[in-house]
Formats: sequence, structure tokens, C-alpha cells
Amino acid sequence: MQKSAFQTEIIDRLKQQRIACKASQRDIAFWLQRSEALIGEIESSRFPQKYTLAEIHLLCRRFELPIEQLFLSPESLARDENVIDLLITEIIRYVNGK
Repeated sequence: MQKSAFQTEIIDRLKQQRIACKASQRDIAFWLQRSEALIGEIESSRFPQKYTLAEIHLLCRRFELPIEQLFLSPESLARDENVIDLLITEIIRYVNGK
């Protein structure tokens, strides 16, 4: 099963953050105890592999990126809504591939 558009968007955001932090795919592989090839497959739209939630959490901590900034748009964060509910909804969306 290919990655959904939303999964690809989240992975692309993590890739952009990786590049901004001057981290390599090798660095990510080391932090996650995965192969560099797998990180390449995760970042590629041609392969179905994706990060687990535990891996996303670790990467957000490494990049000092609040997880809600990864999953929610700036508009959603700016609105006076329940961010936790929105975040959980988007995480479920990522996990379910919707």
C-alpha cells in the first residue's frame, strides 16, 4: 500500500526539518536504529515505508519541533480550538493512511 497524501506531507515536513537542522539520512538512521536505505525509502514517494509514531516523536524531540507544529497547520494552531483533539485526529489520520 502506497503512502497517502497526508502521510507523504508529514514525511516531507520531517525531511524539510532534517535539512534545516543539517542532519543527514545517516544521522536519522543512527538515531532511529534503522538502515540509511530505509530512511531513503521513507522519504521517497516510490516506497510504502513510513515513520512509526514513536519515530516521529523521537525526531520531533531531536529537532526541537513541537509535534503539533508537525501535524497541524499554522491556521489550526492560531484558532482558539482544542489543539489536543485536533492533534489526535491528525495522528489517527496519519496512522490510518487517510
